[in-house]
Amino acid sequence: SSFCMQRIEVDSDNPNFCSIDGVLFDKNVKTLCQYPCEYGESIYVIPDGVETIEMYAFEMARELTDVILPDSLKTVKEAAFEVTGINKIEFSENVETIGPKAIIGCKNLKEINVSLQNKFYTEVDGVLFDKNMETLLVYPGANENEEYIVPDGIRRIDKVAFAGCSNLKKIILHPQILLLYQIEILLGKYNHSIMYQIYNY
Repeated sequence: SSFCMQRIEVDSDNPNFCSIDGVLFDKNVKTLCQYPCEYGESIYVIPDGVETIEMYAFEMARELTDVILPDSLKTVKEAAFEVTGINKIEFSENVETIGPKAIIGCKNLKEINVSLQNKFYTEVDGVLFDKNMETLLVYPGANENEEYIVPDGIRRIDKVAFAGCSNLKKIILHPQILLLYQIEILLGKYNHSIMYQIYNY
């Protein structure tokens, strides 16, 4: 955790890490390790060449509303953007891994965009899925709709996919979805106002 620092500075002789404009990277600038959560900027452009965003790298950066991801990015690790102020995020065709809870708790997040050429992920109406459209991964927390119909063919829903969705009141599920008992429990855990129903043709 960055403990809500404003800047991170690294001695130029450090063999493992470096700092660029107060943000911590590995020495080769392939991994973004930590963005100070009180950095104070609303927009941040991740440098070209970065391939990995480390766990909790942007955690609690509430003032950050826009982050521009480079085409070089391949991996976004667990909880990388947890509880940030971002309102949208766009993944290029080169992103291979989006870790668990990578964008959980982002109450301003309205849409998730994914390149059509991405081989691992896709999005429909701003909602993130795996490429095969079998798993619903993330529903944006600030999506304005009160009702959501889970697309036909979805077999699994990530356990925190709907966490923090303040506007959502009803989720309509198709009968073929597996692990329904877990969905019911977790919807109650994260948003007591959400109801669900089984949709039959």
